[in-house]
Amino acid sequence: MYQKITVQTKTEVKPQTTAHLAQTMTLLNMGNGEVEEEIQKNLAENPALELDEINRCAMCGSEIAFGVLCKNCMNNQLKQDSQYLTFVSTREFPVSEEAADNEDYFEDGTVDRQTLPEYVLRQVGMELDDREKMVAASILTQLDDDGFVDVDILELASYHHIPISSVERVKGLIQHADPVGVGSKDAREALLVQVDELKRSKDIPEWTEKVISDHFHALLKKQFSEIAQQCEITINQVEKIANFITENLNPYPARSNWGDVRNPQENEMLQLGAPDIILSFFENNPQKPIMIEVFQPANSNLTLNASYHAALKTVDKETKMKMREDLEKASLFIKCLQQRTNTILRMAQVLVEIQEKYIREGDRYLKPITRAEIAKKLSVHESTISRAVSSKTIQLPNRKVYPLSVFFDRSLQIRTEIKEIVEKEKEPLNDQEIVTKLEKKGMHIARRTVAKYRDMEGILPAYQRKEKVKTK
Repeated sequence: MYQKITVQTKTEVKPQTTAHLAQTMTLLNMGNGEVEEEIQKNLAENPALELDEINRCAMCGSEIAFGVLCKNCMNNQLKQDSQYLTFVSTREFPVSEEAADNEDYFEDGTVDRQTLPEYVLRQVGMELDDREKMVAASILTQLDDDGFVDVDILELASYHHIPISSVERVKGLIQHADPVGVGSKDAREALLVQVDELKRSKDIPEWTEKVISDHFHALLKKQFSEIAQQCEITINQVEKIANFITENLNPYPARSNWGDVRNPQENEMLQLGAPDIILSFFENNPQKPIMIEVFQPANSNLTLNASYHAALKTVDKETKMKMREDLEKASLFIKCLQQRTNTILRMAQVLVEIQEKYIREGDRYLKPITRAEIAKKLSVHESTISRAVSSKTIQLPNRKVYPLSVFFDRSLQIRTEIKEIVEKEKEPLNDQEIVTKLEKKGMHIARRTVAKYRDMEGILPAYQRKEKVKTK
């Protein structure tokens, strides 16, 4: 029983049982290393499940040798003059000598480098039961690049069959973990959580919480006089609150320093390990179609144990019930693995279609897209795409490996433009002057956003760049 994968980007969405959906979502959230461990666990526990001795293509079912792409799939797609060539591969990714010598490099080809969701979950996990951990994973896998997520408390409670108060408790624990404020709906909520945490260790200026809660947008615009009038306090007090926020709080929790993830190693390939998806050009020719290769664990070629199934006829009623249960579990596990691979493959196809110019020509051509937009194209829930992206990496044709979430980085194109503007400047430009230049290119963002992106790229403010020029 090979796992035949459809390569169509639009499929009919059929109802699923709760068990099927839950197991598929769990597998989808895992990287290949974790999936391989889960397969080994199921093989050890369930006698109805076994590895198929014949290696088959997961897409067409034809027998293939290990370590090669399916020639049948290749020929069929070339005959159809396909825009993209898609494959599901179980061949091992070559590990460099440097990686092999690294003690942190695991057998599954990954490196012990925590993602933010993993880092937070490890902090709060000890205080959660199994169902609450699933809720925490649901919240954390939907975090955006700033550490925000807009969760539907009622929907999560209903889906995981736990009280609303339990979901609220889980969210609260996440928000008070490091970095404080992560898992909040927006910057305002993140700041309020940080204030609540800081109150335990230091004095907070009076009215701080009210100003953040009720006058956040006025605060951003530095409309201190208006805030003072509405709160019936002095402008001095408002300025003191603004200074406190600037010096002590971070409106973008995921952009702050957390764990050791902000201390990257020099070798980017080693940091991210073997990619889950590889994009390359057919025959290494940039003018030819893009090849999409999705990797699955080498032990994922599963089948039902024929001998175990045949033995049903020879056993008593009670044993037969247990054996049928084993067979049903094995069949469900195979289907869930198939659906995981299918979802990742379909998502990769859509991403390549949308971001082809970025893949071929570089960062400035990255289109701003969201997980919700991809979910709509595939007729799935946004959380499904969040799980499919989580902990996954992709290698682009330039052989650089990135987190799959790079395709959803809405700031990358603008940050690239800012870097180029600064590199070409004759005299250091201030942030407002950079805003003006971006507007001429059709990019309309606020001055404070330029400051944020400039800081992310490690570009000094204009006055400090001037000082550097003087000292040369």
